[in-house]
Amino acid sequence: MEVQAPFGIVTACHQGDLRYVKATLASASHFCPDVPICVIADGDFDTRELTDAYPVIIIRTTEIDDPVVQQYCRGNPRSKLVAMWHGPFDRYIYLDADAIVWGDIRKKLCWNDEDFLVFWNQPTEHAHRSWLAEYYMKIDSVLARNPEFEWMHNPYFSTGAFACRKNVISKNEWVEIEEWRKTEPDLFSWTRDQGILNYLVFWKAQMGQLKLGYRDLQWIPEHRGIEITKQKFTITRSGYPKSVKDPFIMHFCGGKPDCYRWKNYSLPFTVSRYSFHTNGRGMSSFIAALHLFREELIAATGHVWRKMNSPKNSKKLHNQQ
Repeated sequence: MEVQAPFGIVTACHQGDLRYVKATLASASHFCPDVPICVIADGDFDTRELTDAYPVIIIRTTEIDDPVVQQYCRGNPRSKLVAMWHGPFDRYIYLDADAIVWGDIRKKLCWNDEDFLVFWNQPTEHAHRSWLAEYYMKIDSVLARNPEFEWMHNPYFSTGAFACRKNVISKNEWVEIEEWRKTEPDLFSWTRDQGILNYLVFWKAQMGQLKLGYRDLQWIPEHRGIEITKQKFTITRSGYPKSVKDPFIMHFCGGKPDCYRWKNYSLPFTVSRYSFHTNGRGMSSFIAALHLFREELIAATGHVWRKMNSPKNSKKLHNQQ
């Protein structure tokens, strides 16, 4: 796809994320109304509900004639890389489908000449092998392949929110690191994109091939603390606040923002889902509430079904019999 705008917002979703991405679109459209939005749809599911609500650009992984995309970026979190190689924007902010914009984040973005912006707190301590292995990479194995990689002082980040220039990492660079997995499949952990993206961003910055910037723009409730999140993101069920002094991207990468998960403080996300139906689709408050109830009922039922049919519960039930 040809570049249609110098700057935009990108999100990605599969069919199971559809109820989430509605909140992403509603919040971005509300707080950054003049910024174009692109949705990377990973699959052939119906997206008319999204395009009826907002003038979003839809790119499908199934329709891109690119062997790298077809091999690596379909059916997994690497679908976000489509924006880096085939997206419509020269520079963009990326959000996972379980993230929302809270305030006009451009006020804190201050994007000058950097190629990649990490949305995270500045590191306060040296990286430790234990949590690097759990969330990012087995660092000793990485060092065996690249002993020059400086790993201890990087601000390792969740790849559910970041900003970058198009093609800042080439397909060849990505595929080269993917080849490492063939001999050690668990070299990079957590998701299929997070470890590799962290490694490549920091390594290219260390080599002088990428100018790196840092912004404290990603707020993960489970990381920052639920109580402080409630204090900072105070809201009523009637709608968005009139103004937000300290904008953030709220990313629910731990506890998901489903209404039935009360402890996760999902109210700001729920308000955005509600806004999708009222402001985006022009529904009445009552009809919008019915849509939310239906989505939550389907999600909760699926959650219970998966839990009941998990291998652990199946074995427990067999032992009881």
